[in-house]
Amino acid sequence: MMTILKRYVAPKFWRIKTKEKKFVVSLSPGPHNKKSSMPLLVVIRDIFAHAQTAKEAKEIINKGLVKINGVIKKDYRFPVGLMDTVSIGKENYLMLPSRKGLTLQPVGKQHTEKRLLKIVGKTVIKKGKIQLRLHTGETMLVDDNSLKTGSVIILGAGDKKIHDVLKSEPDNVAIITTGRNIGMIGKIKKIIITKGSGPNKAILEIDGKEIDVPRDYLFVVGKEKPIIPIAKEL
Repeated sequence: MMTILKRYVAPKFWRIKTKEKKFVVSLSPGPHNKKSSMPLLVVIRDIFAHAQTAKEAKEIINKGLVKINGVIKKDYRFPVGLMDTVSIGKENYLMLPSRKGLTLQPVGKQHTEKRLLKIVGKTVIKKGKIQLRLHTGETMLVDDNSLKTGSVIILGAGDKKIHDVLKSEPDNVAIITTGRNIGMIGKIKKIIITKGSGPNKAILEIDGKEIDVPRDYLFVVGKEKPIIPIAKEL
C-alpha cells in the first residue's frame, strides 16, 4: 500500500507547501477520511511546527509523546479529524471546522477528558442492543434506543461511558462542519423534515440572521452555549 500522495491533491487545510516537494504522506486506514482529517505527521511538522522534517516528526511520534483522544499514537499516518483532541507535552488542541476547512484550536486539559461523537447511524441488533455508528467511523453498543441519528454523545475519555447527550433540536447550539458556511456557529431555530429524497434541513440563527443548511452539516456542541471553547473566527 502506498504511503504517499501528490501534494497538490492534498486538502488545503493541511497547510503544506505544494511547491517544495512533490509528495506528502497519506493517511492510514482508520477513523475519518482525507476530506475530514490529516496525518499525524502533518500535524506535528506543518501545523505545530515541532519538527522541520518528516524524519524529525516521526522521531517525536515514535517516542510516544503524542496522544490522540488520550491515547498514545505512534502511527505517523494516523488520521486526526473532526473533534479529536491532540496532546503533546502540556499542549492540548481540539480539531474544529473552520472557514479554512479544519483547524486545531488550543484548549485546556479538561477538554481532553471527554469526546464529542456525532451519531450518524444506528442499527438494532440481537438481544435488544443498539449499535451506534459515529462520525469517526467507530461503532458503539448501547441499550438506549432513544438515542437518535444527528445527536452528539459526550463520552468520557477514560471510562468510555456516555455522560450526556446533545440533541439535534431547536434551542441547542451547533457548528457547521461542511459547505460554504463551514465553521459558523449558531442556535438551531427549526428542523425541517423533507418528504422524499431531499435532505432534511435546519434553520440556524447566527448573529441575528437565519440561514438554512442541510441538517447533516450540523454538529451540536451545546444546549444553551458551547461546552467546548470555540474561537469567534476560526
